Amino acid sequence: MCSYDKKESFDNLAKWLDFIKLHIPSNKQIPILMMVNKNDIAKDKKLISQNDIANFAETNKIPSISISSRKCESTELGINKMLELLSGDNLNIFFETENKRRESICDAKKLKSKSQDDTINRKKKCC
Repeated sequence: MCSYDKKESFDNLAKWLDFIKLHIPSNKQIPILMMVNKNDIAKDKKLISQNDIANFAETNKIPSISISSRKCESTELGINKMLELLSGDNLNIFFETENKRRESICDAKKLKSKSQDDTINRKKKCC
């Protein structure tokens, strides 16, 4: 994802793609969708052109979509496109990763809750 009003976010996309290629085994295909946010801002405020987006997408063989999160324009289309890309094995990889992330969040919450309970119990014993 990048933003029309932040050229640096667009410039960093190539670095992110290199990072993905470096850390994903070559036998795995990871679906990528370039989403360009803030499509609703005035044309004179846009620092990234449609040609820049089209050229980057074509060069890197990835689909792209322009959205506006603020106005909810094309966000549903972007989500649907990503779900379409996350089919078959890619979907399994996504859910395996998501489940591990959720488990680690739940574990962190359990630890925090236990720590809070211990603190409350110590205070009760005190006085």
